[in-house]
Amino acid sequence: MAVPNGRDVTSSDDPSSKAPIAFPDFRLFDSAQDILDHNKRIIKEIKANHESQTPEALARNCFLIRELNTNIAAVMRAYRSIGDSFSQYMSQHQQPYLQPPVGQQGYGDNNTSEAAAAAAVPQAPPR
Repeated sequence: MAVPNGRDVTSSDDPSSKAPIAFPDFRLFDSAQDILDHNKRIIKEIKANHESQTPEALARNCFLIRELNTNIAAVMRAYRSIGDSFSQYMSQHQQPYLQPPVGQQGYGDNNTSEAAAAAAVPQAPPR
């Protein structure tokens, strides 16, 4: 799918097919924004054609609406690729402090012993 600036938005732009993954992949944001800007111009033309009510203008609207539909699908593919890229990036760059220590459960567990719970509560110094 060609956009006004000559870039293509196809499955070959899928960041999951390239290694290593660098997020954010601003190419995908730029491609989506270019298509959205083009769609804005198409919608304005469709509105003008509808208001003119000439047979030629209404016939052109059929073509423009098909193009708009194709462009919306391309934007959806770009955003899906952005989401996939982000998910892959996050899975490759997880911080160790975000995961619970080995052998321990995450927050909110009720499986702690009373001794461990008592040791975790700070004690007031003796008087």
